[in-house]
Amino acid sequence: ARAALDPATGALLRAVLLPGRDHPRPRLFLTAHHLAVDSVSWRVLLADLEHAYRRAAAGQEPRPEPEQTAFADWARSLAEQ
Repeated sequence: ARAALDPATGALLRAVLLPGRDHPRPRLFLTAHHLAVDSVSWRVLLADLEHAYRRAAAGQEPRPEPEQTAFADWARSLAEQ
């Protein structure tokens, strides 16, 4: 899947749902071009996906909760890394 990522064609993210062999549930495999998702973005994306999954599993609409961060807080967090 990684070889198929090509910014020139717009292919920046791939997702594959793998059936479970040694475990009862399928696994979601994501790969993204570094131009689309950086290390900080991965954490946000995965947290949003987990939240959506848990809501869907509970029978609720799987929509992410909006997060709001003040620019000053974001800049301070970035500087601390």
